[in-house]
Amino acid sequence: MKNLVLLLVFSLCVLSSYAVSTDASRYAEKEYSKQTGNPKVRINVKKEHTVEYQQKIGDKVIPAITYGYGDMKAQKMRKTRITYICLLDEDCNPMWSYIVPSK
Repeated sequence: MKNLVLLLVFSLCVLSSYAVSTDASRYAEKEYSKQTGNPKVRINVKKEHTVEYQQKIGDKVIPAITYGYGDMKAQKMRKTRITYICLLDEDCNPMWSYIVPSK
């Protein structure tokens, strides 16, 4: 029983430390690739948050904003800590993103 509990705790720790790619981070990767011409861009997400916004920008309503930070690795570049932000449309799909190097 003790081994089962330890195995469960260990597996939860491993799964929680595994970084996943989200819709916002994939969209930011794609947009960064287009802007720089670098075909291989990967963002390893550390933390991400989505906040309800409900503001009108121009003729579009922005219901939510997703922001987060992580490590970005691009072809022929060193790994860089970044912060990214994505505006979401009415269907909660990313429509604009911006990446800022953190350090």
